[in-house]
Amino acid sequence: MSTPPDDLFAPPSGMPVPPAPQPGPGPPPGPPAGAGAGWYPQAAYYAPGWSGPVPSAPPARRRLGRRLLLPVAGLAALGLVVGVVFGVRFWLDRRPLGTVDAATTVAASRLTTGHCLQDLPADGDVSRVTVVPCSAPHAAEVVAAQNLPAGPWPGQTDVDGTLARWCEMDSAEGEAGFRPVVWSPSARGWGQGDRTGLCIAALTDGTATGSFIAGDEVTTG
Repeated sequence: MSTPPDDLFAPPSGMPVPPAPQPGPGPPPGPPAGAGAGWYPQAAYYAPGWSGPVPSAPPARRRLGRRLLLPVAGLAALGLVVGVVFGVRFWLDRRPLGTVDAATTVAASRLTTGHCLQDLPADGDVSRVTVVPCSAPHAAEVVAAQNLPAGPWPGQTDVDGTLARWCEMDSAEGEAGFRPVVWSPSARGWGQGDRTGLCIAALTDGTATGSFIAGDEVTTG
């Protein structure tokens, strides 16, 4: 058989010559010399047209949920702490004061018969007062306490009038220069359970030593 001339299969003049086929990627590399039968490639091999798997990112909603949960949990914890603090403070302000051995500032709601006040606060709402031993100079003494009946708030005028009719000075207190002063619950205190009115023997001027309730000889000066 004779060999055809080289230009027998040449394309007609003016037509582009197609590029020669390129060799495809070879097979995965074989085991290195000396590798045993259990050797496997260290990097995955992917056939032409394929790519390696891409790790998916964690959902943003889950991260957002954690960021929102932390402030809510923090606010709940803060609310619990504040509630406990106010609860303890309310309980402390309602405890009976008992015997006083030194000057101390307390909530007025803790006063009872026999407590002596270093100074008499001005008229109006009274929240905290300084209590001293009655043997020390003082301006006033609680000489009586009256509990009002439970029920709806009757109004400040009615409460003040009821307690004013009840609070009177005896002859010894009057002769020593004391005048009656009434401390009555406010609407806010009534709503918190305060039903106690106080009758206070107060000096207009100067101070006193001794206690009427304890039976001491009270002197003024």
